[in-house]
Amino acid sequence: MKGTGYLTIVGCGLMAAFLFSLAGPALSAAPRQEAVAAMEGEEEKETDREEAETEKDARSDQKTTREQAVSVNSVSDNRIPARLLLRPSGGRRKAVSGNGVSENGVSENSVSQNEISEKDIPESSVSGNHTSGNDIPQEDVSANDVSEKRVSGNDISGNTISGNTISGNTISGNGLPDPDLAHRLTLKERQKGMSSHKQTMMANEQDRKTISGNDIDFSKIKIACLGDSITQAVNLDTLENYQELAWPNVLKEALGAGKVVNLGIGGSSIGRYWADAFVDRYTEIPEDTDLILVMGGTNDGFCASFVEFGNPVDRAPRTFWGDLDELMDGLKEDYPEAEVIFLTPLPNSLQDYLKAERKYLMPQEKFPEVIITLAEEHDMEVFDLYNSNILDGHDKDNVLHLMPDGVHPNADGYRILGEHIAAELIRLLDGRKEA
Repeated sequence: MKGTGYLTIVGCGLMAAFLFSLAGPALSAAPRQEAVAAMEGEEEKETDREEAETEKDARSDQKTTREQAVSVNSVSDNRIPARLLLRPSGGRRKAVSGNGVSENGVSENSVSQNEISEKDIPESSVSGNHTSGNDIPQEDVSANDVSEKRVSGNDISGNTISGNTISGNTISGNGLPDPDLAHRLTLKERQKGMSSHKQTMMANEQDRKTISGNDIDFSKIKIACLGDSITQAVNLDTLENYQELAWPNVLKEALGAGKVVNLGIGGSSIGRYWADAFVDRYTEIPEDTDLILVMGGTNDGFCASFVEFGNPVDRAPRTFWGDLDELMDGLKEDYPEAEVIFLTPLPNSLQDYLKAERKYLMPQEKFPEVIITLAEEHDMEVFDLYNSNILDGHDKDNVLHLMPDGVHPNADGYRILGEHIAAELIRLLDGRKEA
């Protein structure tokens, strides 16, 4: 029995050892499996991180591509293409929806975004316009010469109208802020306040600031300048490449315009009483022109009597009234997608000399008056150089420094003229951009 018991104990021990040997690998395998699983988890996390980085890089590449595309479309640097701000003078007008401004006119439009409504000004004398929300009940605004008239070269939107004056606007042709005036100043009125030479130099300083701060892109714009010897700069023709000094070229450089075509011919007039009349050669303007600037009337004043001047009723051919009206009609019809802006002539001393000998000549100021009147009728902008008191050929200091013959500027005078026209254009389009 003892032997049997001993054998039983030994057998049990051997069996336990055998079973333990079998369980050992299984027990040791469990930690290895856990380690492998942990390593695989880390690998999956690393893969996820790599995929996330790849996706982030792809999104960054897409953003860069979009930014590059915007830059190619000339919207980079927050510059606004000038073509979006120009208003065709012909029949192909684009209404600005949501702004209450359509057909490029202010009259007979309701300016809803300025909170102006018809009901707040009962029996107002502002005819043709819906004006409201400005709390001006029973006010008579007609004395401000705004009734049924457009203030050319000025933008009224975005400004407050208080005390029956238009505040915050720059009066076209001045180049200087003039918040207290609601009507167009005449040359004589401006001369009372400041000499032409002083006003010319002050305006040029302001013009250069306007040009340096310009954020409108003119690089895709084609401009045509129709004019006489002042546009051609014919008085500088003894200088090599003299047309580079002409105001159209100064305008091009100041604006960074794509192309400017100079169609100035010395001795030409708007009407058909001299050679190369504007009304007979305006069709030379390239068809793809975006902006047409017309500066004339100086030579018309040298030869037009009461007969050649004409009148607003008949508007007969071969008169200033009739040929200018025909010119404006033709520009609108033949260049419907281009904006047309007229520039009144600079005051000059030569016409005064001629008029002293030829009593039949019309007064100099009559010609800009007709240009302004017909431009308003044809819904065209005007840069009123005549009444601006800038580069007046009667001013002795202008003659000494800028206009040797009292009619044509010298190189410095053309630079001032070109920069002034460029600045006026920028101010005009800035007003539209803000609206």
